[in-house]
Amino acid sequence: MTDVTVFAGARAVAPQRHMLVAVIEGVIAGWKAWRDYRQTESELNNLSNRELSDLGITRNDIPAIASRRFLDTSDR
Repeated sequence: MTDVTVFAGARAVAPQRHMLVAVIEGVIAGWKAWRDYRQTESELNNLSNRELSDLGITRNDIPAIASRRFLDTSDR
């Protein structure tokens, strides 16, 4: 009877463990996306106004461009 109880207990814990793993994976994915946002923003801010102009963007466009990269997770 003890084996059945342990097995039943293990089955009850398994979904919670999977949920915890999913939460941790979500946090990691969010952190990676935020890191990509900061890197994109930093690299664009390091360009001169002339270089930005050659790309057809202004300094005011940088947050929007970095946000698009942050929100687009299709390439991960």
